[in-house]
Parts: sequence; structure tokens; C-alpha cells
Amino acid sequence: MKTFKILISILVLATIFSFKTKQKLDIKAVAGTYCVCSYQSEGKSILSLILNEDQTFHYIDKTNPNKPIDVTGNYELSNNQIVLQNFKTTHQFHTKWKIDGNTKCIKAHKGLTFYRLCNVAECK
Repeated sequence: MKTFKILISILVLATIFSFKTKQKLDIKAVAGTYCVCSYQSEGKSILSLILNEDQTFHYIDKTNPNKPIDVTGNYELSNNQIVLQNFKTTHQFHTKWKIDGNTKCIKAHKGLTFYRLCNVAECK
């Protein structure tokens, strides 16, 4: 019986300590220019997201030459995500970007389209 109580106590403690605490994201840590590194180095950025410290953004997507997207607006940080809002466009695009790990890259997906953009400073 005593062994059973010890095992249950260890299991409960292991469960409690296994959860990660969410870090509060800092605007300064997230702000920057995100793009596909291989294209940025060649100067042909066809997909980029610029996040400014004043919580404005500029999104450029030229992956479909028939429907290029060039949008500006505001963004907010919420639950390890960057949510783009207050923009005007008729085209649909990725408005929720998940911060991938330590804010060096962001990723989004919609249906079967997956994007992963990295901070330009990290591309070198």
C-alpha cells in the first residue's frame, strides 16, 4: 500500500512538472522582416512579412503571378501566434502565423498550403 502511494505521488509530480509555461512574447523580439531565406539572398523575395514594433505589418505574396498580394495593416500577439488584422484585400492569405520556437521563424498553413518564413537576420 505504501509503495502504491509513492508511485501515485511520483506520477502526480511528474505530470505537474511536465507542462511548459508560456512565455510572454515581446514585440521587439518578434519585429523584423520574415521571408524565404534562399530567395532573400538572391534579392528575389516573392513572399515576405514585415512586422514593425508599432504593431503594423506589410505582407507581400507574389507566389501566384495572377493574384499578387500586397497588404498592410495591424497585428497582435496572442497565444504564441501573430494575428494579422485591419487590412483591405479581396484575396485570401495566411492571417495567423505561429511562432516557431525561439522567434527566428514563423509558420502558417491553410488547407494544403504550408509556409515557413525566417527572420532575414537569421538567413546569413
